[in-house]
Parts: sequence; C-alpha cells; structure tokens
Amino acid sequence: MITAIAATPPRCAVEPEIDTDMTFDDIAQQWLEQLADLGPLPAGVVAETVVDLVAHLRAGLARPEFEPAVAEQAGAGLVAAGITAPAALGTAVPILRTLAEAARPGDTAAADTVIGGFCAGFARALQSSTPYAEGFELAFRHASIGISLGDEHGHILDANPAFERLVGRTVDELRSTDGFMLFPPERRAEVQELVESALEASPTGTLHVEGRFPRSDGSMVWTAWTVIRCSSTGGDRRYLLGFGEDITERRTATEQLQWQAMHDPLTALPNRRHLLDRLHTVIADAAPEAVAGVLALDLNNFKEVNDSFGHIAGDRLLAEVSARLEAAATRHGCLLARTGGDEFIVLAAPPADNDHIDSIVTGLHRALAHPFTVDGARITVAVSIGAVLAPMAGADADAVLDRADRALYAAKTGGSTHTVRR
Repeated sequence: MITAIAATPPRCAVEPEIDTDMTFDDIAQQWLEQLADLGPLPAGVVAETVVDLVAHLRAGLARPEFEPAVAEQAGAGLVAAGITAPAALGTAVPILRTLAEAARPGDTAAADTVIGGFCAGFARALQSSTPYAEGFELAFRHASIGISLGDEHGHILDANPAFERLVGRTVDELRSTDGFMLFPPERRAEVQELVESALEASPTGTLHVEGRFPRSDGSMVWTAWTVIRCSSTGGDRRYLLGFGEDITERRTATEQLQWQAMHDPLTALPNRRHLLDRLHTVIADAAPEAVAGVLALDLNNFKEVNDSFGHIAGDRLLAEVSARLEAAATRHGCLLARTGGDEFIVLAAPPADNDHIDSIVTGLHRALAHPFTVDGARITVAVSIGAVLAPMAGADADAVLDRADRALYAAKTGGSTHTVRR
C-alpha cells in the first residue's frame, strides 16, 4: 500500500551514530565536528554559523505547524557558508532528526519535513551558486541518497549510482523511462495520479511517499520517495527531482516493535493492550442494538504445575494450552488475548447471543479435553469461564471487562465450569 504523507524527505542510507540524549548546544557542536571530519572547513564557518542554523530550525519547530521553508532556508544557509561537499547531506540527516526529536519528541512527520526541506534547500542553493555545475554534479554522483532527475511528466533524464542500486536498474535502462513504469502495471495509474495531484496541492511543490516498491529482480523493498517540482534557472523548463531511500530495515524494526507492544511474548497471543484497542474499536463502530460477548478464562490450579515441574515446563504447557484455546476461539471468529499469567479473555464481536456464547464455551472446554504431556507426565488442564453479553454502543471497555471478571469469580467460587451474566 502506498500512502501520501506531508512534504517530507528520504532518510540517508548510511547515517553517522548520534547520541539522542543531547542538548541543542550539544547537537550544534556534534554537527560542527562531523562537518569538520569531511575536510577543512571554509574560513567563514565557525561554531556560531552552525549554532545559528540549529537555533533557526529550533524556532521553526517551536511553532504549532512547522513550515518546510524554514528547513529550506537552513539548507541554503549551509551552502552559503561554503559547505557544498556531497557528504554534507548524509552528515546532516541524522543531526536534523535528532534536533527534531529533541524539539518535538515522537513527531516523526516533523522530522521528515525538516530533513526534506533541508535537502531541497541545499540542492537549490547549490544549483544557483557560482560555480554550481561541478559541485552539484559531485553531490549528485556521490550522495548516499538515490537521486533522479526527470522532466515534468516523470520521464527520467538522469539518475545517480545510489538510485541505480535502489531500483536495480542501470542509468542507461532508466533514461527516458517513465518513472511510474517502475511500479507494477496495476499500480501505475494510481501512483501517477497520487503524485501529480499531491504536487499540485503542495505549496512547496514537494511530496513524500512511502510504499513497497518492486525491484527489477522481483523482490519488494520498502522505499521512501521525496519528489520535488523545480524549474530551470530561466524558469522555462520544469523538472521533477526525486530522492529515494531503502527503509526496509526501519519499517521491519518498526513493525516488530509494534507487534511486540501488542502481543504476549510467551504465547504470541494478543495482550491486554491489543484487546483494549480491539474492544474500543468494536464500541466505536457499534450499532445501537449491537451486543458482544466477553469471556474471562482462568486455568484451574495451574500454579501446581509450576510448583511440581518448574516454571520452564509450566511455560511450555502454557504455550500449548494457549495454542489450543486460540484455535477454538478462531473457529468461532473470536479474538483470544492473554491478560495475565494464566488468565485470558475471549472477545466475540457483535452479533452475539446466548447460543453463540454457549457454543464458544463448549469449544473452549473441548479444546482442553485431551491431556497434555509435560516431562513425561500426562496433565489434564481445566478452565473456569465467566461470560457476559454486553451492549456495545456507548459502553465503557474497562467496565465490560470488569463484568466478565466478576462472572469468572462467580464461576470459580461456585464450582461450575462457567457462568453467564447479562
């Protein structure tokens, strides 16, 4: 799936390591040191120059809405200070991300906008400088970001080596190719319409797109694209300048973190947070008459397993029990979540009634009917179930779960296998 985001930039493929616990003065000093590592600094570049750029960006980030022009001015300011080395962009990207995170924690869109505006301002300033041709060519050829230059219709005129590596095609194969042809046939019209309409709507002529992109070898890679509409020096020709970056590792890491935040590590079942998110969604989408079923489960005397066989064996048994319960819940179209050590919740989305609840309860008990084997011993696991039927429209998720817990308590203290409270 490809989504249009705000006017934001790609991230560099190779980024220096940055300490995220830094003050703004530390960030400025780190930036200056990394610029110095690229080679002798121009005579006019002193600490105050970089400090001014950091202060300029910090002031822009303090506003409710960050304007890309602020970052473009900073990128142009670096060129004006005489920093035109191709590696300057690669050095700037992690610094800018750290700066944005320090000013607006958790606002990744703001960070992307800062980096995108800075890259655009740097490129435009480099192009308009004298002499610009050699410097721009060096930046183009040696940048770690994939860069392509196309006409206003998207036909690729040139691309740098990083872009060739990103898409898996040589520049000779790319020249005069419609850039949209790099996408699968069924997506080309959609992507082209997305890009063209977004560029028209953007006051800065900049668009950021992220999505799964097919390489020439058939593999798929998550890619971040920034497309900038720009004009020739005389203003008589218009071009599309594209920046691309492989973000597969970042996407994979993000997805893994998101999965871990929503699942139990032992059983891989949804956790309580996941359950609450799903329940809130059911409540938000509920029709006035919608009724859901919520079943609270507790494994009977499971502590005895841990006491007799140890926690490692207990964890193995718990994983096997969870797998059986999940299979039973899934057969009824329900979500099973682990909410505690040996406690679970089954959510039966609307419509639910007594017959449906009874069927689910029967299936859960049947799933545990056959004994388990732990360290050579056969163990029978029983479960107590408290079930409620709850109207969903306007319901309070915690109150619904509390009702199910009370039904479970009644089942355990009453000695029955389950109870239902409406």
